[in-house]
Amino acid sequence: MPPWPNCLLLAGPLLVFNAVFGTRLPEGLYHDEGVPSAIGLPESALRVVVFVAPLWLPLRLERRGPLVVFSLGAVLYVLSWVPALADLELARRMPVYLLPHITPVVWLLALAWMGRSWLFATASLVFVGLHTSHGVLAHRQLHPW
Repeated sequence: MPPWPNCLLLAGPLLVFNAVFGTRLPEGLYHDEGVPSAIGLPESALRVVVFVAPLWLPLRLERRGPLVVFSLGAVLYVLSWVPALADLELARRMPVYLLPHITPVVWLLALAWMGRSWLFATASLVFVGLHTSHGVLAHRQLHPW
């Protein structure tokens, strides 16, 4: 039985945001073509692990540090989507394009800190690394140098 309260209380709204707004990205901005299975398969598997695992991470709020880091990371993550959702030309530039791939590392590591789980931290770092690699490859396919 998962602990209560758990870190899914904090991660849940971000996961819903991702699910809702990920379907509203402009046509041709993101895709999976050309991403080798050596990146895509472990990325997908770790996505499931990283998005479900917060259910088993106890939400420990004795210290404010992890909550502050999580809050800043969540705001950065949501703001990183604005250029893409607004279909701004800026969203097609590599650094801006990669922000939604990279910024989850902040709030994911904050969850690991709150739940005191080095295993979740490691899975999160590997996931974000694979997710960012996926983003780099997709960007190169969509916007060749």
